[in-house]
Amino acid sequence: MNCLEFRKQFGADPACQDQPLLAHRQACAACARFADRVQDFDRKLVLALRVPLLADQGGSYQVPADTGLGQGRAWIGLAASLVLGLGVGLLTWWSAPHRDIAQDLLVHMHHAGISLVSTDQRVSNQQLATVLRQSRMTMSQGIAGVSYARSCMFRGRLVPHLVVQGEKGPVTVMILPDLEVDGPTSFSEQGFFGTILPAATGSIAIIAGEESDIEAVSEPIIQSLRWDI
Repeated sequence: MNCLEFRKQFGADPACQDQPLLAHRQACAACARFADRVQDFDRKLVLALRVPLLADQGGSYQVPADTGLGQGRAWIGLAASLVLGLGVGLLTWWSAPHRDIAQDLLVHMHHAGISLVSTDQRVSNQQLATVLRQSRMTMSQGIAGVSYARSCMFRGRLVPHLVVQGEKGPVTVMILPDLEVDGPTSFSEQGFFGTILPAATGSIAIIAGEESDIEAVSEPIIQSLRWDI
């Protein structure tokens, strides 16, 4: 079992006791940390949902105290949707676009699959330069540890999608021309940490399994990236 298979299966069922899954978690430190965060999120979600809710007949009910993390995930998803729906009115008007970008980035990253894989393979500087040039970009200096470089469709536009092998795991980098944000925006969802940084004529999104890898990867990109060549 590789890291991609583990994260897909564990994300679908954090209580799974499949032996290959458990063996990979024990052998891979990065996936073990990922699993801990996912299970911690599940525990917090269950606790947050253990509140009195109005029933159809005007009464109330309580979430059963013995609700298991691996059981009733469909119920949890429905209840979570209701709770989130009630909270929409509390969001400020400017936070919604940033959250939408984060959600789209995570979906794209999971769809690509390669963004979740640790590997010793590296792309050539020529391949990296070709991908950047397709979006009218260049870098004054290369980036160490780039294992994936492709032009991908994101929100209807062709953008550079890079994967950099950080010290603690793979880091996804999406360079987003014309998609502007007012300032740095951080998020933590689905066991990942992310940040969206304003840039010259757009933004740069960086998503990692470990928060410490974000700054290490973002700094050289921000310093060397040149737009609209």
